[in-house]
Amino acid sequence: MDPLICSLARHLRVADADIKSIEQHDEGYAVSLVDGCLILIAPHGDYSLSDRKDTRRLPLWKPKPKPKIEIIGVPGPEIVKAVLEKLNVPQGTSDAMLNWVGDRVDRAEAALKQERERPKPRMALIKQLERIVDG
Repeated sequence: MDPLICSLARHLRVADADIKSIEQHDEGYAVSLVDGCLILIAPHGDYSLSDRKDTRRLPLWKPKPKPKIEIIGVPGPEIVKAVLEKLNVPQGTSDAMLNWVGDRVDRAEAALKQERERPKPRMALIKQLERIVDG
């Protein structure tokens, strides 16, 4: 018999044969019992993984929410310039620009930014690029 099954069975005070399966997760061991109970054995306690009323009177597992990533501010011009340089927006005719953009929104945004910064922006090209960006 697997020593892990034996250890978890003793911990849960059930027979070894009552353990149907065990999965290891970051939070601990998820144990499935033959009676349908799902239990998480974590370092800080045991929890029910199902909302069944007969899950050995264990509290229901509520995972900690993942922290939200918050972006503060707007990217500065140096970041925008780096992105444009990385994309290598081509110079040339409107057709060459549109062929390079295709249906990619990121390329359309870069081309639009570059086109608006020209001394004489091509309004027809700007309209076409805006349609791609807007979907």
